[in-house]
Amino acid sequence: MPPRILVATLLLCALPAAVHAASLGELKGMLKDIDRLLGEIADDPVDAEGVAGAIAEGASDELLPPSRQHVSSSSAGQSVREERLQSVLSVDIGGQTLVLRDVPRDAWFMPFVRAVVHGGVMTGYRDDTGGLKGEFGPGNAVTLEEIAKIAVTATGDAGCGTDPRNDTARDRWSASFVGCAEARMWGVFADGTADVLRPATRAEVVFTLLQAFNVAAVPDLVLGTGFRDVPASSLFAGAIARAKQDGIVSGFTDAAGNPTGDFGPDQSVTRAETAKIVSLAMQVYGK
Repeated sequence: MPPRILVATLLLCALPAAVHAASLGELKGMLKDIDRLLGEIADDPVDAEGVAGAIAEGASDELLPPSRQHVSSSSAGQSVREERLQSVLSVDIGGQTLVLRDVPRDAWFMPFVRAVVHGGVMTGYRDDTGGLKGEFGPGNAVTLEEIAKIAVTATGDAGCGTDPRNDTARDRWSASFVGCAEARMWGVFADGTADVLRPATRAEVVFTLLQAFNVAAVPDLVLGTGFRDVPASSLFAGAIARAKQDGIVSGFTDAAGNPTGDFGPDQSVTRAETAKIVSLAMQVYGK
């Protein structure tokens, strides 16, 4: 093959990778080098193979995008998987390891999630077959039916379940837990009219847990609840005051970590926050 044709062929092979990998400035430099090499071929055709080798060497794996470099996909994939497993929470449950992909080990809520998962109180979401999906949903709002299950399980009262009167709980996975909450006359569930699919409020979560653990609310709120947005006359104020006194809840903090004095009784509560409240309640009130 004539030297110019040989070099031109190699250039055509190398340029796409170079264009893909190089910045505009680097590409201009490459084009200048190519002009110089072609000039050298014109002056000394005998060295065409050496020049062609230099061009081919320039189109090495360093110019190719990572997906096209010659890397062992199996070893790289294994390394990535191991790194991911080390960075998220894994808990042994009944001889099996549950990996929660959405619970980083360095997250503030990780110790609380680990406690409730290890205790079988909250295990994360399940698929259509009942298998654990490896997702905890820390940022998702906890629902009333989830709180019924959590409270029943945390207190070891799982044997009290009956068919619920609540229409929204019938034929649901939560039916026995809601039925148990009704039978125990827990305030939020007692009359069977609450929509168990809606997010629970922070006040409802605290009140339900205290009832489940048979912990009495503060009867005399002369000193207040400790939260400026929870007046003594508000619903569940006594339960919130008791939980604050016992260190179960502490309210909101600002960016610097200082308490704001607010509890947000009517706001929804995330599953991560619920894990913290439940794990502390189990430590303080558990049998």
